[in-house]
Amino acid sequence: MKTFLRLPVCGILLAAAACGDSSDGLDAQAWAESDIGAVESASEALGAAPSGYGFAPVMTSGDTAPGGGTVYYSFHADQLTQDGDVIFSTWLENLGAGFYRTNDGALELLGRAGDEAPGDVKYGVCMSWYSGSMNEAGDSTFGFFIDGIPTEGRPSGGNTGTFRVDSDGVKTALLLPDTTLAPNGKPFHGTTLRTSINNKGDVVFHGIIETDEGIHMPSEEYHGLGMGVFMADSDNTIKSLVSPGDPAPGGGTFDFAENAFMNERGDVAFGAHVAGEECRLLGHSQAQRIFCGESVYLRKKDGTITSIAHQDDAAPGGGTYRLAFGPVLNNRGDILFIGDLTPAPDLFTSLGVFLHRRGKTVAVARPGDAMPGGGNLVSASGYISGYDLSDNGQVVFFAQLDTDEDGDTKPDTGIYAWRNEVVHLIARTGTQIPNLGTVQKVANGSGYGITNNNSGQVAIPVHLTDGKKALVIATPQY
Repeated sequence: MKTFLRLPVCGILLAAAACGDSSDGLDAQAWAESDIGAVESASEALGAAPSGYGFAPVMTSGDTAPGGGTVYYSFHADQLTQDGDVIFSTWLENLGAGFYRTNDGALELLGRAGDEAPGDVKYGVCMSWYSGSMNEAGDSTFGFFIDGIPTEGRPSGGNTGTFRVDSDGVKTALLLPDTTLAPNGKPFHGTTLRTSINNKGDVVFHGIIETDEGIHMPSEEYHGLGMGVFMADSDNTIKSLVSPGDPAPGGGTFDFAENAFMNERGDVAFGAHVAGEECRLLGHSQAQRIFCGESVYLRKKDGTITSIAHQDDAAPGGGTYRLAFGPVLNNRGDILFIGDLTPAPDLFTSLGVFLHRRGKTVAVARPGDAMPGGGNLVSASGYISGYDLSDNGQVVFFAQLDTDEDGDTKPDTGIYAWRNEVVHLIARTGTQIPNLGTVQKVANGSGYGITNNNSGQVAIPVHLTDGKKALVIATPQY
């Protein structure tokens, strides 16, 4: 999850972006002719908005959450299953963070600040953002701060563990900082950003490890830690997929890897940096957060690694990528990612959405594009949960717009779907959601916490003009 937009959570600098499935071969046309009809009858009971979507709330601020506590702050949707169940996080008044999932529409608590966690630890006040994942069986993983581990002297994620909750509610600790051994025989020193679980129960996650091959900045003393991508099977046996010191395609070695996403075949898309290339970052030291602005790669199950989009590569439609980051991989091998088109020497002000499929990269949406419903795209999300990709090739994404139709002095925001190479509006500032209210901003205004499934449904956090916050499922009615 994501790295240039910096979100201070509980005193930790968390990066937001680069910075963070079963129908192989099904194309968008086949989906349009089959899957949409399957959801039309289900959507009849939903309140319809002019965008052609019905909206059903999952949880709203003021609700009493499962396990206790009152919801009072924003939502973050992590993954939406084909049955419409969702794993998400939110904040509870006077308690802290909580992770939840729905099971046939019923809400279940996964983990909450102050609760006992597996591994004889307690969950801390905060979740690790952009970290939840759930497979079709309901097996779930997420990251959570651990109570009692100090943040001082540790890079971001150094006090964070990764946990697994199976469909029956059995909980295990997949990674505990300073306890769980990495494949190099030394303990992990934390984890960051998202996890990814497939239907076999394999989990891809990011681990902070002891290594001499991490990011060496000339102006900083090397702290002996690096970030890599790892996989734990259903028995929690851990292996390295990409670690500092591993060879990169085209020559050189990786000194950093994160932002991994796995499909059912066991292929993994990830972001990484090659030692010796320019380290593009925004104002933080490696002691604060282990990171170098990244490029996008694909690691096949057999271990072969291919470059998909590299910093300074030409971007479709013009310009070059200052960065390419946050890949999402579907089961037919399509890779969705964000490309930073900001003119040098700046970063992270002009972001576009790109899709790599059948060996070619196309632009889904670029800054300056006209958006349906009004306004032009200023920038896509810098958060790795500000966009998603279904197995049938539908893309959903967040957009900051160049309009201010509600006159609140803040840019309007919207969520859009791209299918059959056409962009469609789902919800934006000013959208009326029956029985809920008028949307002030979507995806928390900053562009994080949306996800979709093969039926075209989209989970979206919305802030309403009356001050309420809600997590809603948007279902197409076309």
